[in-house]
Amino acid sequence: MGRWLEISCFLLFLFYFSSQDSVYDSRKLDLVFLIHTSTQISDRSFELVKTFLKNLLRDSDIDSGDVRVGIAFYDSNPNILFNLPQYKTKVDLIGAIDAIPSSYRSDEANLARGLKVAKQIMLSSSNDQRPDVPNAVVVITDGTSSFDSNEIHSAAVDLKSIAYIFGVGIGIGTFGEMARIVTEPANVNYFGIVAIERLHEVEPQLTEQIMACEYTAGKGNAAVPIFDILDRSSSDSGSSSGSGSGSDSGSISGSISGSISGSISISGSISGSSN
Repeated sequence: MGRWLEISCFLLFLFYFSSQDSVYDSRKLDLVFLIHTSTQISDRSFELVKTFLKNLLRDSDIDSGDVRVGIAFYDSNPNILFNLPQYKTKVDLIGAIDAIPSSYRSDEANLARGLKVAKQIMLSSSNDQRPDVPNAVVVITDGTSSFDSNEIHSAAVDLKSIAYIFGVGIGIGTFGEMARIVTEPANVNYFGIVAIERLHEVEPQLTEQIMACEYTAGKGNAAVPIFDILDRSSSDSGSSSGSGSGSDSGSISGSISGSISGSISISGSISGSSN
């Protein structure tokens, strides 16, 4: 009896941990990274962006075809590095990311054109469209667009009709523009950091949010927000004390918690009351 109990416990142990291997699980997803890096980004910092991409994809099931990835850089004229079905194995995909040259840096950033290119990648007939699979776009930038804000808004609304948009802003100056283009609520889907060296800090939350995307038949893409992204470490140290218990709740333009050396987060909650 004791021997069978040991075997049963061992099998349960294997079953539990095999089910915890990947947050991506067996979910299907078409994912596009839309990136802008300025000339202020050094070669070393550019490598940190590439490492960030690879870490986000670490547990993705590329080889089965469940998760497909496209990447584009945007400046005044966006460049599509590769489309969704181009790399069919994780080894090839990671190799392609490693090979991205640091020459993709510019102080001009036409975000509107970038968003239009992201939609082009999603809807291209050559990409073997999957109407029953959710689409997600992750915009990563260290600068703001130097072009018409109305055009940016229009392009964002158009893209959000088919895809869920997340934003990763590097630097306080990116907050306003990124908060306006991401899928609402912005306090969940915008991730702000003050320095590129802190990119790794948003990896777990962003990965979970990406994989919370769900497709709703007849309603385009939707997502289940599962994180209220607050910089709790800064809050615990008192950075948010005195900000009020609810006066700014539910507002995208609420207070930004954290310090100049920490990460940026937007206060407020989905239900309209701060946690």
